[in-house]
Amino acid sequence: MNKKDQYPKGEKPYFDWCDVYGCNSEGCSGGNAWRDTGYWTVCSKHSQSYRNGDKQPRMKILAIDRENSRDKITGFLPSN
Repeated sequence: MNKKDQYPKGEKPYFDWCDVYGCNSEGCSGGNAWRDTGYWTVCSKHSQSYRNGDKQPRMKILAIDRENSRDKITGFLPSN
């Protein structure tokens, strides 16, 4: 896995880290940006990008895997 696909080490911030590939900024919003493709946590820069109508950037593999693991009916993540 490429370093740009990983999250920063250390204490997690309240919203976690930005799910955008290559971004290591603290998340400021969860579930609002590009919500038709997943429940993404994004930083202020990528949140503004979404509000500007920009195309969805590439997301981190770990974030994509997390979203693909959601229950197709309830939308919940696995409890393990």
